[in-house]
Amino acid sequence: MGGPQIDALGIAVSDMALAVAFYSRLGLEFPPGSAEQPHAEAMLGSSVRLMLDTEAMLRQIDPEWSATLRDDSVLRCGCPIRRHSMPCTTNSPPTVSV
Repeated sequence: MGGPQIDALGIAVSDMALAVAFYSRLGLEFPPGSAEQPHAEAMLGSSVRLMLDTEAMLRQIDPEWSATLRDDSVLRCGCPIRRHSMPCTTNSPPTVSV
């Protein structure tokens, strides 16, 4: 019997359509219609889910919820995405801070 395993990573988003478009450009696949929903999921590899939840939905679940806690994650991808908020150097694979 193994120890605990990560099942999912959750991210609060203010704009679901923009978030789904962003992660789709990184190669994640969301079910059709996800951009219009308050909750969306995509698989990261074979066993970990990326869960996107709108801030509005999180406030419905917990009226005291706030976006004051910030958690940074870094995704390594082989795609040529370059934006001012996404550092990329020629010496290393692209990383995207979300």
